[in-house]
Amino acid sequence: MHTLIDAIELGPKKRIIALLAFIAILQRTQTRDLHRSSQFSAPKILTMTGFNIRNLSTVSGVQAFVSKYGTEGGNDSWFTVPADFSDPTKAHWERNSYEVVAFLDPVTKIQRGWYINCKDQVVGITFYGFEQDIGLVRG
Repeated sequence: MHTLIDAIELGPKKRIIALLAFIAILQRTQTRDLHRSSQFSAPKILTMTGFNIRNLSTVSGVQAFVSKYGTEGGNDSWFTVPADFSDPTKAHWERNSYEVVAFLDPVTKIQRGWYINCKDQVVGITFYGFEQDIGLVRG
């Protein structure tokens, strides 16, 4: 078995074969480590894709709805939006596709929504009010 350093000194065909073998070893190691960690530890927040939503508007008690088109789980009910992202049980909606994110003023019943993609990432959404655009931070 050649090392990655040895692969540099090989001809083009052998270099490709050595690099593919190296990648296969890395994938097996990562898969084994992933199975091990999922059996013995809680999932990490960093692996959760979806939306973190907060309310920085002057409207009190704003509620949010996030569709669940791309997931079998999740809840598409209306929930009160917190003022910050500090508590994932209140601020995070776990999704992994394009979803409708809508806001509701429970007193006036005004609604406004957007169709947003969160595929493979967490999108931070800040609601500033019904007459303004939302703030989006992808990452």
